[in-house]
Amino acid sequence: MRVNKASLNFTLYEEFKDPLAKKEFLAAKALYLKSLRECNFPNLTGTAIEIIQKAKRDKCNIGPYKNLSYFEILNRVGSDLVLLEGVTMLFSNHIKNIKPKRIALKMGNQAGEDITIELENNGGLIYGEAFNASESLKGHKMRHSEKIILKKIAEDKSSNRVGVIFYNADMEETNMKQQIKTIDDITIYKIACLIN
Repeated sequence: MRVNKASLNFTLYEEFKDPLAKKEFLAAKALYLKSLRECNFPNLTGTAIEIIQKAKRDKCNIGPYKNLSYFEILNRVGSDLVLLEGVTMLFSNHIKNIKPKRIALKMGNQAGEDITIELENNGGLIYGEAFNASESLKGHKMRHSEKIILKKIAEDKSSNRVGVIFYNADMEETNMKQQIKTIDDITIYKIACLIN
């Protein structure tokens, strides 16, 4: 039997492995947030160089992640929180043209697109990405996310010509909550997600 590598480091793998309807998603999201609230965040002490080395190399457990470095866990959690907020917005009809029936989230650093949205009434699939980046990396991450979506749509001829990108709202200079970009004949919704 082949073991999914994400299941080795992500304690909520079972809760997120299948596409989720709204009720299932909200229950899984609550477990994710509870795991963050109830964890004891590891204490990093030492000189600046020692702290950097520990953060990049020492294994620890934080929230739903185990046996990874502080650095890797914090990157994953940052992106996960954007992904969770973005999916919450989808299920709350934030984008009027997208009515999800179920959504698959690639939690735990699984390969492939971050989000696959199954639309109501056999409406097909929409693919998406989510990231949490600094202002200086926003452009690179946005272009990379667009490429992933465009590639997936090109591979899947039955998919809708629509994609979504969720990103952290704190890097916005303006209060713009939604942008729409058309590349060829593909519409990509870019949604800023506020993380609390």
